[in-house]
Amino acid sequence: MRATNKGKPIKRGPLRRFVVRILLPYGTLLLALTVAVFRLEVRPVTDAMRAFNKHIANPRMLKLAGRRHFFVTVIRHTGRRSGRGYATPVVAMPTSEGFIISLPYGEGVDWLKNVLAAGRATIKAKGEIWAVVEPEVVDREIAQPLLPRGARLVLYKLGGIKRYVTVRRLSESPSTTVGDGGTQTTVETPE
Repeated sequence: MRATNKGKPIKRGPLRRFVVRILLPYGTLLLALTVAVFRLEVRPVTDAMRAFNKHIANPRMLKLAGRRHFFVTVIRHTGRRSGRGYATPVVAMPTSEGFIISLPYGEGVDWLKNVLAAGRATIKAKGEIWAVVEPEVVDREIAQPLLPRGARLVLYKLGGIKRYVTVRRLSESPSTTVGDGGTQTTVETPE
């Protein structure tokens, strides 16, 4: 039976039909498969996902990452062999002393090797830039109390991520980024 408004049937638009019939079911299926792959640690699939993210998704994600109202942050690091600067989108959650970053692809990722070799990096989160030092890879038991409640559910329980990296903020005064989109200027905040 169709819903009516004073005897007239309510028309459902094509966008709503697309969302309800296609986007929600297939999006839910994709999410369930992604969680299953991470939980079961299917190596060829996670390697393919990592390659896809590195070459296709990450360059696009960098356009939004680190902005004030976006959940993904940017970690800037120096290559351990090349000395070049790199930027990688990661999910970093603030802690009382710094940040905790999930490692869904394990410890073999290039950005982590670079940060561990240098012992420092910068993180752009919520529109602010923080210098961080003392990276340390920790197990999920150590990471769990440091994670916010929502992240504990998604990363720790549902995603089954086993390793995290903690970093300590170098100072209490972040830099802030002025500008939106195109060119951006970094301004040091007074201490």
